[in-house]
Amino acid sequence: RRFVVAMLLITMIPTGIVSSFPTQNQNPGFTGFTEGSVQGLGEFRMSYPGISAGEDVAMAQNGPFATVVFYPDDGEDVDQYIWLQDELASWGYITIVVQPDQVDWPKILRKVSEWNNGTCPVDGCLSMFALSHIALGGHGTGAHLAAEIIRSNQYDLNGLFGLGLEGPTTDYQNPNAILNRPSVALFLTGTTDDLSPASENVIPYLENWPGA
Repeated sequence: RRFVVAMLLITMIPTGIVSSFPTQNQNPGFTGFTEGSVQGLGEFRMSYPGISAGEDVAMAQNGPFATVVFYPDDGEDVDQYIWLQDELASWGYITIVVQPDQVDWPKILRKVSEWNNGTCPVDGCLSMFALSHIALGGHGTGAHLAAEIIRSNQYDLNGLFGLGLEGPTTDYQNPNAILNRPSVALFLTGTTDDLSPASENVIPYLENWPGA
C-alpha cells in the first residue's frame, strides 16, 4: 500500500516548472475526515490535513491543498479507501471519495468551490482547496469512469490515476483528449490481478487512446 501511495504522489507532482503549484506540507498523524451526503456530491467521504486527528476536526491552515476526487469500484462503499485517503492527507492532499453515479463534473466542482468559500462540513475550509490543482482517481470500474471523464475532453484537470482499471472500451475517440500540460497520469494493475487483468483492460484501453 505504501508503494501505491508513493506512486500516486508522483503522479500529482507537476512536471516542468509550475511556480503556482501549492506547497504540500506534510501533516503526519493529523488526518481529519468527514462523511455524509450533500446535493451535488451525493454520498461522500472526505479526508484532509487536520489540526488534530479525528472526525469533523477543523482543517489545517497551511494550505491550500491539492485535491483528489476518487471513484470507487462497482459495489464498494465510499469508506473502503480510508487507507489511501489517510496516507494522501498526511502528505497534504484533500481526497473526496464519491459514488460512481456522480458523473456531473460541473456539479462536483461547484460543490467543492462552495466548500472553499467556507460552507464546508468542517471548520477551517475557507480558501484551503487548491481549485486549480484537482486530479481524478478511481479503482476498477471507478478508474475507468475517471479516465472517461478526462477523455471526454470537456474539463480542465491536472492529474489522473487508476487502480486496477476495469473496462477496455471508451465512448470517446478524440485524439486530443489529454490532461492539462504539465500533468501526469498513472495506471496500476497487479500482475496477478484475475478480476481485471491488464491485458484485457487497461492495455487495450490505453492503446485506443492516441492522446495518452
